Amino acid sequence: MPITLILTMVFFLLSLFFKRSRILFVVQVVWITLLAGFNTNGADFQNNYNTYVVANNTDKWWNIYTWLATLFKINNIDYVYFNFFLVTLCTCLLSFVIIKLTNYPNLVLSMYYIYPFIDNIIQKRGYYAVCILTLGLYFLLKSKKSSNVVLFMLLTLLALQFHASAIIMFTIPFFMMLPIKVERNIVILIIIFSNFLSGIVSKVATIVLPDSMQEKNTLYFSVLSSSSSSFHTLVWTIWQITFIAIIYYIYLKKDNVNYVDEIMLKLNLWGGLLVLLYTYDPVFTRVFRPIIILDFIYVANTLNLTSKKLRMMIVVMFVLCSASFIFFDVMSNLGFDYIVLQIFENNLLFN
Repeated sequence: MPITLILTMVFFLLSLFFKRSRILFVVQVVWITLLAGFNTNGADFQNNYNTYVVANNTDKWWNIYTWLATLFKINNIDYVYFNFFLVTLCTCLLSFVIIKLTNYPNLVLSMYYIYPFIDNIIQKRGYYAVCILTLGLYFLLKSKKSSNVVLFMLLTLLALQFHASAIIMFTIPFFMMLPIKVERNIVILIIIFSNFLSGIVSKVATIVLPDSMQEKNTLYFSVLSSSSSSFHTLVWTIWQITFIAIIYYIYLKKDNVNYVDEIMLKLNLWGGLLVLLYTYDPVFTRVFRPIIILDFIYVANTLNLTSKKLRMMIVVMFVLCSASFIFFDVMSNLGFDYIVLQIFENNLLFN
């Protein structure tokens, strides 16, 4: 067993016992940064490397990722160091949100280690976008001020520079304008009729998306969807509903519901719309990851409450994280060794 995996497991256990420790939190943030930033091989590594190699700001003058990659290549900086630079910045953003929203940051990281830690290391550009979007959602949680909505939209635009999936997040502020009852009914209808409505989604995407995103459109809605099945769609639908159910349960059982409770429920109800995309491929679950981070924080904060039933949601969330890890990583077609162990076996600092 790689020493990096052993240390990660040790940090996971320490997080369960020292939920509040700021020192442990900082150490873990550094650890996560080193593992993700100095990764040198694994699933999807070659694709990320090739994207860096072919990046040219004369072709995509509007794309920040391309500009940064071109700048680093001009200075003969290897891809691994380029990735480390972006991982460091983005992990700091993620850490900022966690430390601002909870007194139990290590408990949040313990959930994160189970899922989606591995997936975020594999999907590098997706991770940059997740961290930026999590910061954007943080501003939506702060208050109803229109300036916070503007900040969210700007940060979503920034995240879009790193991963195309961020474009879906632009719909969040508009969805959140609706009353919760209306949102809930919309989600129920979409879940029931997802198979019928999914055909419309791909047609709309083809019409709406710009030429620069049509390649991704073909990949997601044609190539990847060829291997989808009704059973897979059912599994990911239940997965999504479970997140909604956990947050909804806390929302209903709390004695005093505040603005944050309402926004968290709305964000998770919005996540129910993604079921439409799961009929094509579970790759779209990555869109929900910024909200998953906030869900971890929200559930961890039930430790501030006196209700034992609400605190039990922490256990339920750990079970859901474990199920996610099994479905996404352990049961992957590529296998556990390739998906998981490669992360711990290929690191510039430790191997």
